[in-house]
Amino acid sequence: IDALGAVPSNAVAQRAISYVLDARNAGKMTTTLGGNKYEVAGVSPLGSAYIFVRDKNINSVEKAAGKKFAVLGYDNAQKI
Repeated sequence: IDALGAVPSNAVAQRAISYVLDARNAGKMTTTLGGNKYEVAGVSPLGSAYIFVRDKNINSVEKAAGKKFAVLGYDNAQKI
């Protein structure tokens, strides 16, 4: 699910989250890597785009208003 530009719409994101949270898929949410067992512990939609700023105090859209920021040029969600 965590792949920049891989989720083309909010509807697709919601279907992916519904799939992960469905109890019938619980067995698919674990894996073994290097002899260690890992399990998905939480899922949260983060939004459709990421912005990059130099000031770590800019941590909300409201604080970013009027500021310059960078986006990923290859991310279709950010091409507006």
